[in-house]
Amino acid sequence: MKLSGYTSTSRNREQAESFSFNNQDSGIKKVMFHIHWNDAHSHYFMNAGAFNHEEEILIYDGTSFVVLSVLDEQYQEYELQGF
Repeated sequence: MKLSGYTSTSRNREQAESFSFNNQDSGIKKVMFHIHWNDAHSHYFMNAGAFNHEEEILIYDGTSFVVLSVLDEQYQEYELQGF
């Protein structure tokens, strides 16, 4: 999976959940990624400024990920085949 544009994330799960939303009318669901970094140059930890409590990590434009599993709130976790 490749992300287009800069993506704001957080090391703090509660902070990440506070910025996510779903909308049953439109079918929008919350999405949360648990990321294991292999490349120290694909993100920037924004640990200075007025919002330190957010523990924000900015993922650079074009960063690619391999999705190992998916957990749906209505279903059990399942492993993706072929990885």
